[in-house]
Amino acid sequence: MKYVYGVVPSRRLGKSLGVNVIPRKTCSYSCVYCQLGRTTNKTIKRRSYFPKEEILDELMVKSKENFDYITFAGEGEPTLCKDLGWLIEKSKELGKVAVITNSSLLFDEDVRNDLAECDVVIPSLDAADQKTFLKVNRPVKLSIDRVIEGIIEFGEIFKGELNVEVMLVKGYNDSYEVLNRIKKALAKIKPDKVYLMTFTRPPAEKVEPVDNRGLFLAYSIIGDVADVELIVEPEIGEFGIKSLGDLISVLRRHPMRKEQIEGFLKMLNSDFSTIKNFGVNEVKYKGETYYFV
Repeated sequence: MKYVYGVVPSRRLGKSLGVNVIPRKTCSYSCVYCQLGRTTNKTIKRRSYFPKEEILDELMVKSKENFDYITFAGEGEPTLCKDLGWLIEKSKELGKVAVITNSSLLFDEDVRNDLAECDVVIPSLDAADQKTFLKVNRPVKLSIDRVIEGIIEFGEIFKGELNVEVMLVKGYNDSYEVLNRIKKALAKIKPDKVYLMTFTRPPAEKVEPVDNRGLFLAYSIIGDVADVELIVEPEIGEFGIKSLGDLISVLRRHPMRKEQIEGFLKMLNSDFSTIKNFGVNEVKYKGETYYFV
């Protein structure tokens, strides 16, 4: 499969059937914590990057899998795909639909309308002041005030579940001042839920996740603004991998721990030397060994 991958376990969405609609590392941000590395094509221009009919054909095949959500995320910012509204409409016939977005294009009315038919939308908000925004997310020329206003406007028309994600980076956006600004922005957004989390996989830059104490400090500041959920552990659950091709497809979008891969390789009568022939890289991070393409 070129565009659809998984099913993968998600810390927010359970069993997620992933859909990639954007070329690798095409994004409006280049977040310091990104698990896929630095952005190579930074843009806010929407385009039809891949044939939408081919994406739908793959979804039709994979829709027979057991999943909770069809999730548009993948290798870049999904709202850059001009065909996203059409794909969401068609996907709704196959199951519940979620979009994970960095929020950068929600100021665009067309983007808001495209996402309006989703069951769940998860926009991110890692900062509420321009200085921290530039430091953490490293966007195309965008103002954080414009981004926040876009989330607010989307929330006013969206009938599904709006869950805002706040990704914390040690020394970047975990201070009282920064978190208090985020709290004030969230109070205006009025989300159904807020996910407070930190990264668990190797990041794009030499940055550190906050520890549990930092997460609980953030909770103590933000916790009364909405239904706030602390996500403190890596995802658990099984990946829907049935072939070597499935495994490589997941590794392009979702770095996996060594322990998660070993069982699949045994089932496929293969080993780690085989996947390295597909350009799979190994990196050690926080006492764990990860693999990714």
